[in-house]
Amino acid sequence: MSSDAQVIQTKPVGHHGQGLPEPSDVDARHLLWLGGAALLLLSGAIFGLGAIYWREVPVKTMPPLQTFPQPRVETDDSAELQQLLERQRQELSGYRWANKQHTLLQIPIERAMQLIAQKGTQAYDPIASSPGALASPQAGAERAVTPSSAPQGQQPSGQQAGTKTDNAP
Repeated sequence: MSSDAQVIQTKPVGHHGQGLPEPSDVDARHLLWLGGAALLLLSGAIFGLGAIYWREVPVKTMPPLQTFPQPRVETDDSAELQQLLERQRQELSGYRWANKQHTLLQIPIERAMQLIAQKGTQAYDPIASSPGALASPQAGAERAVTPSSAPQGQQPSGQQAGTKTDNAP
């Protein structure tokens, strides 16, 4: 080993910094006094809180027993169901206004199915389509030219100069 090693001094086990020995047993009298004081404090707190509770909280007597009325059970479920179904059938099979403004009319289901069947493949087409919405810009420009706004010598689309239309005199 090298001569630079330091020597660490150790104290013997069981001794304090001043060199007094540590007692080997615990004084039972101190433990008994400490435990008794804790029990006395705990029992005093329980007794004191109990006294405050009994003084502040009034004693309530139980109310008399009440008898509740018997439940009203519907015994004729089938008649109630039949009434409900009849009301629904009347609403679905008659004409009536569907809103308060009287702008929508509800028609019977049978009539609605007949109207859809009459339309055939066009039954599910849009109700109000905008013709210019999906058309090309050229088609929109041709529709915008009317006889009153057409320049001299130009006719609206679909008409040649010098031809007459069906509704022209």
